[in-house]
Amino acid sequence: MSVSQANWTQPGATLSHKNACKEFGIEESEIIEAIRRGRLQYKENYAHGNPYFRLLRDEVEKFAKEMH
Repeated sequence: MSVSQANWTQPGATLSHKNACKEFGIEESEIIEAIRRGRLQYKENYAHGNPYFRLLRDEVEKFAKEMH
């Protein structure tokens, strides 16, 4: 998966893995497995010292459609 840097910086193009679970009705374990298999790109971020994965919205949307 080759994605330009612009996709990571455009407003609304990314979301946290927690919000992805809520918005698309998928489990955190499914997201982690997709990351491990290389199906979802991610960047690790921190909020108040807590780690979370930042994901590309279009990839998560495609992944969620495949899961359901």
